[in-house]
Amino acid sequence: MRIVRPGRTIELVEVALTHRDRVSVLAHAWLMQPYDTAHLAGSALSGMPAREAMGEETPMVYEQSFGFVRTIDMHRMSDKPGHGWAWMRPQLPLLEDERVGATARVLGVVDVANGLGPLIDPKLATYPNIDLTAHVFAEPKGEWIGVETTASYGPTGMGLTSSMLYDEEGTPFGGVHQMNTVRPR
Repeated sequence: MRIVRPGRTIELVEVALTHRDRVSVLAHAWLMQPYDTAHLAGSALSGMPAREAMGEETPMVYEQSFGFVRTIDMHRMSDKPGHGWAWMRPQLPLLEDERVGATARVLGVVDVANGLGPLIDPKLATYPNIDLTAHVFAEPKGEWIGVETTASYGPTGMGLTSSMLYDEEGTPFGGVHQMNTVRPR
């Protein structure tokens, strides 16, 4: 860990995961002094459909799905190409035999957001994300994570997936942006 910008109330830290002297994951986090703003809390977001309204569990399993995707309990629905909702929770702990905080648990599964409301059928194109930026403004409550996702693709092989995150009570607590590389099959 490296402190990029020290401060008393706001600090930027960086952590790098390397393999054979090559950085494979680079994470930045702004650490901020908390303040009591409970009397100001709220949101203008419309909210998530109830998990029960989504019916049976609907796994996100495509022909090229890998093991990680298959370890998430998921209920999802889409109203049009490029827009969808999902309630999901990890089936496996992030770290075996260790208690992990709610935010870390969420960040362990939100990588799948770019496949929750695909704009293009996965049989016609792939759209893996090349990065993920998460902004979390509250500690999520409960096991289930609500995600509302919108996908947009440009004409030169690039796309953006934008997602809002909701806790089990339906309260928004953050958002995720993923830059995608769009590749026709």
